[in-house]
Amino acid sequence: VDLGGYEGKWTQKIVNRYGCNAYLFEPIPHFMRTCQGRLSHYPKISFFPYAIGEKNGKENITVDADSSSIFGGGAGAQAVEIEVIDVAHFLKLIPVPVDLIKVNIEGGEYHFLTMLQILNQVRRFRDIQVQFHTFVPNAAIRRTDIREHLSKTHHLTYDYEFVWENWRLNGT
Repeated sequence: VDLGGYEGKWTQKIVNRYGCNAYLFEPIPHFMRTCQGRLSHYPKISFFPYAIGEKNGKENITVDADSSSIFGGGAGAQAVEIEVIDVAHFLKLIPVPVDLIKVNIEGGEYHFLTMLQILNQVRRFRDIQVQFHTFVPNAAIRRTDIREHLSKTHHLTYDYEFVWENWRLNGT
């Protein structure tokens, strides 16, 4: 599962390497068109034009290349309306279990991972590769709290602080 597909390059590399099924989520229409143009000939990739958020509905996102975010952006950055689904809706769209989920959703990772824990669904994911972002209020505290909860079900396999980290399900 690729949350934050952007241009689709990560999904393409994973599918080429492992021959797996992939579920790409990208809410910004022109980024989704880029992903589909790049990957439409891959029958094992499913495309979902959604962001993951607190509730189903519409939201404005500031478009700033791979830093696009609903949490604001640079001065003069364009905003577009996107479709948002909540975590429960997202969980209905994907299979069980998931070998790998990449979470790069520009600030939304905090809510997403917290909700997986609250809904007791974090064990659905063998590997959780996440990029935490520092521009979110209380980012360091929230990251620490999420990591403490993740450590009950997963173990850290690598950690480049506030760049990328990976959590693997215990026993796998």
